[in-house]
Amino acid sequence: MIEASHRNLRIDSRSRVTVSRSTPGRTAPSPCWETARDVAFAATGLGPSSPVSYVFASSLVPVLSPVTAYAAASFPAGIGVHREDALRILRSLPDGAGPAAFLSRVRLEQHSSARNGGGDAYSATGT
Repeated sequence: MIEASHRNLRIDSRSRVTVSRSTPGRTAPSPCWETARDVAFAATGLGPSSPVSYVFASSLVPVLSPVTAYAAASFPAGIGVHREDALRILRSLPDGAGPAAFLSRVRLEQHSSARNGGGDAYSATGT
């Protein structure tokens, strides 16, 4: 307890922390994406283990309706979120474009459509 006023206060502290966790194997079953979504939406904390930072749009990952529609069609209900599923989606992007090219094309089409008074004119199939 500090009872008197001080000009300087210095606190030295040392801690020893033990972290232990088990990591799932690469072939471990994955929960379906709906379960992952529900857990993310139910999160109440902002700590480093909270998925809340992945729920909202950011400047690097905007919410774009054509991308949302494409992902919804690519992840039918009940499937897990596995590396193979992500690779399947990347391989099926229109015209063999990579993710960055796909997002750039979606943004360009949306800006063009907005300037011309339209909505989301771009389809995820590139038509």
